[in-house]
Amino acid sequence: MFAGFTSEVSVGYLVILAILIFLSMLRSIRGRKYKPGRVLFRPLLYLALGTLVVIGDQSILPLILLSTIAGIVVGLRFGSGATLFFNTGVLYYKRSITLYLIWLVLFLVRVGVEIALPLNQSGVTLVDSLLMFSGGLLVGEAYHLIKKASTYQYRGQNL
Repeated sequence: MFAGFTSEVSVGYLVILAILIFLSMLRSIRGRKYKPGRVLFRPLLYLALGTLVVIGDQSILPLILLSTIAGIVVGLRFGSGATLFFNTGVLYYKRSITLYLIWLVLFLVRVGVEIALPLNQSGVTLVDSLLMFSGGLLVGEAYHLIKKASTYQYRGQNL
């Protein structure tokens, strides 16, 4: 994954990345101003980060793609954990902490597998599939949130 880097640099990089993702999560839990691009950008970024981690094994690419699509479909169906609300006449949104934590834990497990925890190929494939499924859940939830906001007439009422 991090060719040419020492293990210490890789771990340091990942710790910084995890801290940034965690701080972003806290901000999303408290609420952020609603903008469709902002709602969709972060889940797509997390999906891209997951893809960068798992892309090393081309043989499981169809399974990864299937997991991502399944995650998006499930996220569309059960993306109701995200909420919209008004604060001083401005529309805000909050993400589901559960979906976010699932993705973060799976991402850190996958990176840990890459660096320190040797697993057999079946274990790595399972973790990769779950990581991409959870990334798809986040994308599906974001789309659900955008759709929910677009059907609402911005009247200053809680959704």
